Amino acid sequence: MAVTKMKKLTVIAPKNHQASLLKTIQGLQQLQIRDVFVQNVSNQWVKTYFKEVQPVDYQNEIANNQQMVSKINEAIQFILHYGNLKQPKNVLKRQNLSLAELEGLHEHFDLEAELANIQQLQEKWQSIEQNLRKLNEKEQDLFAWQKLDIIPNQFASKQVRLQLATVASENWLAFEQASQQLPELYLELIYDDTKEAHFAMVYLESLAEQVKHFASQFSAVEVHLAIEQTPSQAIKQIDQQVKALVQQQKELALEIGQKRQLIAQLQLSEEYLLAKIERYQALSQFVQTEHLFVLQGWVGQTDCQELTQALQNSVPYEEVYLSFEEPTAAEIQEEVPTKLNNHPIVRPFEMLIEMYSLPKYDEIDPTPWMFPFFLVFFGMMVADIGYGVLMLVATTVALHTQVFKKGTERFLRFFQVVSIPTILWGFIYNSCFGESLPYKPLLSTQEDVIQILLLTVSFGFIQIMVGLALAGYQNVKRNDYLGAITNGFAWQAILVGLAIYAAGTFLNLGTLVGQLGIVIALIGVASIIFIPTFTNKSKVLGFVGGLYQLYGISSYIGDLVSYTRLMALGISGGAIAAAFNLIVGFMPPVFRFTIGLVLLVALHALNIFLSLLGAYVHGARLQYVEFFGKFYEGGGKVFQPLKSAEKHVNIRWKKQNNGGNES
Repeated sequence: MAVTKMKKLTVIAPKNHQASLLKTIQGLQQLQIRDVFVQNVSNQWVKTYFKEVQPVDYQNEIANNQQMVSKINEAIQFILHYGNLKQPKNVLKRQNLSLAELEGLHEHFDLEAELANIQQLQEKWQSIEQNLRKLNEKEQDLFAWQKLDIIPNQFASKQVRLQLATVASENWLAFEQASQQLPELYLELIYDDTKEAHFAMVYLESLAEQVKHFASQFSAVEVHLAIEQTPSQAIKQIDQQVKALVQQQKELALEIGQKRQLIAQLQLSEEYLLAKIERYQALSQFVQTEHLFVLQGWVGQTDCQELTQALQNSVPYEEVYLSFEEPTAAEIQEEVPTKLNNHPIVRPFEMLIEMYSLPKYDEIDPTPWMFPFFLVFFGMMVADIGYGVLMLVATTVALHTQVFKKGTERFLRFFQVVSIPTILWGFIYNSCFGESLPYKPLLSTQEDVIQILLLTVSFGFIQIMVGLALAGYQNVKRNDYLGAITNGFAWQAILVGLAIYAAGTFLNLGTLVGQLGIVIALIGVASIIFIPTFTNKSKVLGFVGGLYQLYGISSYIGDLVSYTRLMALGISGGAIAAAFNLIVGFMPPVFRFTIGLVLLVALHALNIFLSLLGAYVHGARLQYVEFFGKFYEGGGKVFQPLKSAEKHVNIRWKKQNNGGNES
């Protein structure tokens, strides 16, 4: 398994087949469209043969479809938020569809008419809410005056004026006392809410200016009530209007709730429009003339036959020209994307590579090399039969009963795979939910700590050796044979020699074994020091550089120590689970089988989460730092085929029974 070899596909066909071929390409999800208008060496043919052709601008079409998508989302949110909840909701359940099936489901649905209908409902709802808001504001304004038993607008007198006003509550007493200096002024407090005092003033018309000046001294504010009845009567009328509007709103909510049945269809239409937007964006990246179009893209070598068959089934065989080319050296450096090709069991672990960095097109795919080590490490860090079985059952049931997004499905398959080593290491340690089964463990986390420690270091030693071997292989592929020795094979010799020397010394295998180890290690040391010395123009600088590179032996010691976390996490997880069992075991029987069971489930759930999180994070760290650091560069470009957004459904290519294909 490795990085997929890519081919550059060129498609030339009549313009009338453009839409059909593009849909087929999108349904297959195997071709990354090249932008042939980018200025580079590979696109010189465009200037040569299509000098006058410019990329077609589809921004208006894209904007129109994006606007429709926004309307769909707004409509769905409006229906879910304001529709009567008693009405059944028909939200789209994720499923696998072909692009042709998706388009068929969309075409029988009058999207614009339904959106217009929902828009009308939304406008009615907003109108009712606006009227309710105005009535509530009006009622709040009248609330303080409801004890006023006259109609302010109907108070008519040529000599006497009625004025309503408010003043800050803390100024009311002073205002009332000061008003006694005007014997012709009558004050009546209507309502005081501790912030504002609402009052009425009755005074002679001849004192209007004097009263106005007096009121301004206390910052009194005049109030006008635009009503034709008493405030209490107006409030009752408002209440009746509010009740009527609320009833209308309830009836409208029922009507909106009936639209909950359309949510699934709206989501399908949104998926269709998102796919259409992707096609419009692709259309501006290839040559289009009045009569034909020329499209180029990158496709995996293993997919060439299926893509060819699908395209030739979409249009008459003699009307489409297909050409596959090997990428040039310049294209490999500049634009060829990386597509990983691994066994289905290994494939979920590609997400760890993507989180770090994809390999370059001409680089080794580290996924299959990392895979067995990650399995061992993850299982060793969780190491519980019960936890592993729970993972296996939960992920298997979920994957067989539900359709998930591709990313979520890959994540579940990842934990489905790592559940197996978790169970196996649980048997090795004899741990099941923190308890021991009635057999003797192969390795006891209490009695065999030293053996487990040595085992973790041994696993680390093996992985580092594999990493150095891959580093050597990478350099050999580049014809850098001396680099293969200094960066890979020489370090292997040093580490193997030291391991042989340590085994000979501590296991009493004889001085000859120890001496053999020293000789092998010295050969590696000599290679690291003297190869740079003889290949460098400056022998002194080369020698110093070799010595400095040799100083890196200290980092290998740190790397080996890092692998001891495998033991620490495995032992600690089992100890925590056993402690939880012990805590519940101390409870009286009455509580042990009631609250204790609930507590035990909660505590083990917490321990499972922490154990899986720790194993995932630390397992990935060992790959990224201790393993990848020996040979891996990364920096590859992500393979981005023309596909649908797959927001609500998964698009799958389906073959028809008659031998043809549909997208």
